Amino acid sequence: MAGEWLKLECSTPDKPEVFAITARMGWDDPDLTVGKLFRIWRWFDQQTVNGNADGVTCALLDRIAGATGFAQAMIDVTWLVETGAGLMLPNFEKHNGATAKGRAQTAKRVANFRTDAPSNATCNAENVTPALAREEKKREEKKLTTKARSRAEATAPASRLPADWVPTDADAAFCKTERPDLSAETTAQRFRDYWIAQPGAKGRKADWAATWRNWVRNERALPGPGAGRPPKFDPTAHVNRNRPPPGPSA
Repeated sequence: MAGEWLKLECSTPDKPEVFAITARMGWDDPDLTVGKLFRIWRWFDQQTVNGNADGVTCALLDRIAGATGFAQAMIDVTWLVETGAGLMLPNFEKHNGATAKGRAQTAKRVANFRTDAPSNATCNAENVTPALAREEKKREEKKLTTKARSRAEATAPASRLPADWVPTDADAAFCKTERPDLSAETTAQRFRDYWIAQPGAKGRKADWAATWRNWVRNERALPGPGAGRPPKFDPTAHVNRNRPPPGPSA
């Protein structure tokens, strides 16, 4: 005996041969034909080795199927062949026998492996990586790399004004125009120290040029305590100190 199950294709009930046998038998339901076919195929699977049934007649198969003329209907659609020694089931090794079952199991394991099913651990094609799976893996890795780079750029410290930055000729000219009382080199040194110490948006290199110009315009004194701070507010600054105080009212 070859085993406890048969390899039956899902498309079998809709095959033209099934409808042809149904018509020859005078039936209306092709499912009845499939049931009879299963009985015949099961008998061949259990009682033969290679699908050759020497000494077997159509009458015996009709008795197995439970329908007179069924074996001849199979012969008419070439699903059964008469030989000089008896009857033969064509393509026996494709659907019957241990080899057919082994091939079916192998095909199923390979299909499961390619679809990344949980059963791929038992696949006998462990060393085969489908091209589609490789391409999908590359796309996922590229997505992860892009996301990681974006996160790194978002969280990276802002670019700072280089510690060795020196004013250009244009910077010196601007400093001389805006604050002729200050040295361009000294002002640049103080601005550099101020800029590097700034956190957040003020530390980004894209903003430093505008900040440099505003800072030079607002700078009030040479290096020293309170450098760079605006003058202390004097509420009497608007009073004319040279004007004598008003006399007593009349």
